[in-house]
Amino acid sequence: MYLTKIEMDLSSPGVRAALRDGQKMHRLVCGFFGAARKDAEILYRYRVNGITAEVYLYSAAPLDRTRLLPGMRFAGERDLTPLLNAMRENDTFQFQLVTAPFRKIAEPGVKNSRRRAIPEREERFAWLERKAAQAGFRICSLQETPAEKLSANHAAQSGGSLTVDAYTYTGVLQITDADLFRQAVCCGIGAEKAYGHGMLMLKWG
Repeated sequence: MYLTKIEMDLSSPGVRAALRDGQKMHRLVCGFFGAARKDAEILYRYRVNGITAEVYLYSAAPLDRTRLLPGMRFAGERDLTPLLNAMRENDTFQFQLVTAPFRKIAEPGVKNSRRRAIPEREERFAWLERKAAQAGFRICSLQETPAEKLSANHAAQSGGSLTVDAYTYTGVLQITDADLFRQAVCCGIGAEKAYGHGMLMLKWG
């Protein structure tokens, strides 16, 4: 698995449009690899830093730098495979995760349950602790930042517009099952991975 950083110039209209619309950012990121997100095993997140947007990606293969558009700069790449293979039970890491805690609500006449944002802080923490247990780690310390709004625009036949309340979680974790944890790092945690959620960023040595 590779970790890649790209810097995007905010003066670019295409970059600004992608930051406003999660669906456009999703297409932009997949375009770097010429493949669907799941096929290329892509996770990503972005943050605005001054006059640039920094995009971090996990992927199964290296980025094709020739696919970067004007206003974008390759800022580094690292093969994380040796670090993932070296992980052991009880190892600790500082981490950051952007995700949208939710509960599923059954609605009359609707086949599948609907996702609903969790408004209570304590329940959001409990949700994340359950996800951590499933992903082979426990949370030693945790901080939550105020919600961010994610918007993504789809065609009406694909569900229309989507708005999601996301939170950034920062803290320290301890591995309880190394195999499950490696899978969680590679596959992500929670929903809306197409829109920059679920990437478990670790402070690597």
